[in-house]
This record gives sequence, C-alpha cells and structure tokens, in this order.
Amino acid sequence: MKRTLLLVVIAMFCFALVGCSPAKEEINVKEEINVNDVISDALHAKAGFEVMWNYGQGNYVTNITFPTKNNIGDNKYECYGYVTIRDTYGDIYKAKYEAVVEIDADGEGECTSFDMETPRKQ
Repeated sequence: MKRTLLLVVIAMFCFALVGCSPAKEEINVKEEINVNDVISDALHAKAGFEVMWNYGQGNYVTNITFPTKNNIGDNKYECYGYVTIRDTYGDIYKAKYEAVVEIDADGEGECTSFDMETPRKQ
C-alpha cells in the first residue's frame, strides 16, 4: 500500500513538472520605440555628466527640453533646447544646448555630440 501511494505521488509530481514547463514556442514581441523618450533619456544622461564634470558634483540637471528635433538620417536626431540646472544652494541656472542623438537597433540612444553654453543664473 505504501509503495503504491508513493508511486502515485511521484507520478503526480512528474505530471506537475511537465505541466509547468515553458512553452516550446516563444513569441517575440518587438516593443515599439518611443523616440522622444529615448532622446530625452540620452540627453538627460549626457547633460548630467557634463554639468557634474564642468561645474561640480553638487549641481544637477532638473529639466531638459528639446523643442527642436530634426531627423538627419540613419536614426540620428539633431536637438536644440535648454538645460535647467540647480546648484547646492538652490540657485537655478539655464543654458542652451545643441546635441546629436543616435538611436541603435536595440532602441538605445547615445549622444554623439553635446555642446552647451555656460549656464546663466535665472
């Protein structure tokens, strides 16, 4: 009786493991890339690096705008806008920038060039 019960329990575990296995056919769904989000993330990362490198670690980027975005081909976008910076004392600075963002096949954006004027206090 104990052996029979043991065999039944083992069989149930085997069926449970087979039932929980992943499907053999995986469906690849390609996510649609939101170009504005990718550009915004790339610009924010590059502007943050430039601000910390040039103006000290206590300063950080609070906002970046890109009202002008031109597709210059091969998933490259030329962007113009403003960077808003806040320093450790709470003062706000604003600077114009020009940048080129390149988006690769995986949907990752990278600033290949970034020029920012000297920030001015607001």
